[in-house]
Amino acid sequence: MARARLEVGEVRTIRYEKIDHRTVRAHSRVRDSGGRVVKVQADGKNKDEAETRLRSAAHRRAFGVAEGIGPYTPLWQVVEEYITSKVEAGEIGPTSANLYRGDLRRIKGTPDDPKIGRLELHACTPVVVQGWLKAESKRAPSSAKRIKSLLNGAFALADERGVDLQRPDPVGKVKLSRPKRPTPRAVGLDDLQALRERVRAWQAGGTGKGGRPRWQHMSDAVDVMLGTGCRPGELLALRWEDVDLASDRPTVTICGTVVRTPEKGLHRQGWGKTSNSYRTITVPDFTVAALMNMRVNSPGNARGLVFTSATGGLIELNNFGRRWREIRGDEYSWVTPHSFRRTVATIIDRKAGSDIVAAVLGNTPAVAEAHYIEKMAAVAPDMTDTLDELAPDR
Repeated sequence: MARARLEVGEVRTIRYEKIDHRTVRAHSRVRDSGGRVVKVQADGKNKDEAETRLRSAAHRRAFGVAEGIGPYTPLWQVVEEYITSKVEAGEIGPTSANLYRGDLRRIKGTPDDPKIGRLELHACTPVVVQGWLKAESKRAPSSAKRIKSLLNGAFALADERGVDLQRPDPVGKVKLSRPKRPTPRAVGLDDLQALRERVRAWQAGGTGKGGRPRWQHMSDAVDVMLGTGCRPGELLALRWEDVDLASDRPTVTICGTVVRTPEKGLHRQGWGKTSNSYRTITVPDFTVAALMNMRVNSPGNARGLVFTSATGGLIELNNFGRRWREIRGDEYSWVTPHSFRRTVATIIDRKAGSDIVAAVLGNTPAVAEAHYIEKMAAVAPDMTDTLDELAPDR
C-alpha cells in the first residue's frame, strides 16, 4: 500500500537516537513548499525537547521563514531581528534605531549580569516578562515604555514566523510606572538677554579645549533657533538651499537633521524626526540678520551647510551641547538648546494657540502642549460681588 503523500510542512514519523547521556537526536522528513521531501533533525536534552526543536526546524525548512527563530532562540536575538526588520521596512529612522539598540543592550545584559533577553522564548512566560518590565519601569520609566513596545514587536514577530509557544501574550496589558514628565519651562526675556551676553563673552574668550579658537557662530545659532523653534539637529543640518532671504518675507525650510549611526557615522539625514518635521517657517528680522551675518562671515563649505565645524564638516550634537554647557554655566543649568524651542512654543501659544505652535515646531498640538508650552496659571473670573455676600455682619 502506497504511503500517504505529505502535506507541505507536515512531518513524518519522528525517530529518536541517543547521542550520549545528555543528548537525544530527533530525525524525520518534511515536505517543503517546492514539493520536495527533505530530512530534518534536531538535538535536545530529552525526547520532548528534541521533538520541539525538530518541529521548529521543519517549519523553517518547509516555509523558508523563521530562520534562526524557534522556541529555544534567546529573546534578545528576536528583538534584534525585529529592530532590523523595522529599519529595512523604513518604519523607523537611524535615531530611533539607535535608541532601540540601546534598549536591546539593556534587555540582553551581560554574561556577568544577564537580563531577560538571555532567556529562550519558551521560558518567556507572562509572569517572568511582566515582572521584569514592572521592575524595569521603576528603575527607568521612559525607557521601559520603549522596551515594552520592543518586546511586543518581538513576540509578534516570533508568532508571525511560526513559533507557536501555546501560551498567553507574555507582555499582555502590564501597567508600567509612569515617567515623571518635567514641566515645560520657557526662557524669560531677562534671562534671554543675560544668556546672549554670556554667549558674546564666551565667543570673545579666546581659545577653547586644545587651544583651538572658540566657535564664533553660537550667537547666530541661538537667534536661528529662537526665530524658527527648530531642534538642535535640524539647526545643524540647515543648508543655504533651504534658506530664502530674498523674499519680502524670508523663510527657512526645515527638511533634515544631523544623526550618527553605526553604519554611516555622522551624516545629514534628509528627513526629520517625525512626519510633521518638514516645514517652511517665515522668520523674524533678528533671525534674518543672523543668517545674513553667517552668509557674509562664515567660510564656505562643499556641503552648503549654514553652520559647520572648524574643518567645514557637520557638527556633532554632543559637541554643540558641550559648548552650550560651557556658556550657560551653573546658574542657567536648566537652560538647554531645547529650552529655546520651548520659549518659541510658549510665546506663540500666548498669541495664536497650540495649533500654530505645532505647525511651527513640526509636531502635533498634543505634543506641543505636553512638552513645549509653559503652562500659565488660569485667570478666574471676577466674582468679588458674589463673594461679598459672605462678608461678616458689621
